[in-house]
Amino acid sequence: MDEAGKDLRNRTPIPDTLPTIGGLKMTLTRTDHPLTNQGMEILPLSDDETAFLFFQVHPDEPAGRPFSAMCKMAFRFCLKPECKPGEVLSQVNRLLFDHIAPLHYLTAFLAILDHRTHHLRFANAGHSPLSFRSSRHPSPTVNLLAEGVPCAIFNAATYPENKIQMPEATVLFMTLQKAYTFTCQLTEPPRQQAWLSLCGLPPDGHYDIKTLRDFDDMMAFLKDRVDYLDRMGCTIKFLKNFRLVILELVTNAILHGNRGDTSKRVITVFETTADHILFGVIDEGEGYDEKQLPDPLCPTNLTRQQGRGVFLVKHYTDEFRLCGNGNCTVIKFDRHNPKHSRG
Repeated sequence: MDEAGKDLRNRTPIPDTLPTIGGLKMTLTRTDHPLTNQGMEILPLSDDETAFLFFQVHPDEPAGRPFSAMCKMAFRFCLKPECKPGEVLSQVNRLLFDHIAPLHYLTAFLAILDHRTHHLRFANAGHSPLSFRSSRHPSPTVNLLAEGVPCAIFNAATYPENKIQMPEATVLFMTLQKAYTFTCQLTEPPRQQAWLSLCGLPPDGHYDIKTLRDFDDMMAFLKDRVDYLDRMGCTIKFLKNFRLVILELVTNAILHGNRGDTSKRVITVFETTADHILFGVIDEGEGYDEKQLPDPLCPTNLTRQQGRGVFLVKHYTDEFRLCGNGNCTVIKFDRHNPKHSRG
């Protein structure tokens, strides 16, 4: 490749390096093809979501290169945790419609992987599709097809969203005009599978799983859960007890399990059925041995300010289990127990 070609490639929106993301093994192989307005980006949206973006400004000529940078900025602005690919493409389309040069338009493919479940949600705006292959799938190669017109042509364009469950050992790949090949191998099972296994829970339940890091997250989560149970008709007495138990468990996970380190996560698992309300909490600490906890009823411990948390949790719940190395606690309330319906 001559110097002009190298300079052209270096100024295109293709990353020089790929981010390191747990559970993903990614490679990017370039050729000597002189890239111009083809771009891609891999963006971690949260601990549990990664976005895969592939785009190209047309016509593919040097004059459109500034708009490639504009498109990349537009996507970065619109991509947020738990966003929907189709809605993001619609937002980018509206942003670009009045600003991109006449006769130019954008094609893009956007996919978001949920590491908890290995669900891949995707939408397309006239771009080449992402593909995958897996030994668990009957077809050797599967193209992730989705309909959608290019961006910056119709202001009110909409983009349908599709979703697929990625089989184990999946390899995602994208090859664009023989200019580069991107591959991404899923190297770990779905995180939710590991969390439920640690809690000793079957994988086919209907769980609400959240990630918390600090006390602000805890209070927002607690308010959401209490409001939900209130709408279900739980008594005031039960709501108070539930609030006390969750405060105790999550506070312990943040302060004692993760030692206040907000770079570590607290995973909560919540399930409601006609018979029970279940709550699990997992921290990233070293755990503890319940047998080593002091007896809060011992006369010498009655005046201690701490050490009653597990005792109180057991008192107000119908089931208490310590799992893993002590970094996972699962509690259950029996909805038919009269003590939860009084008051």
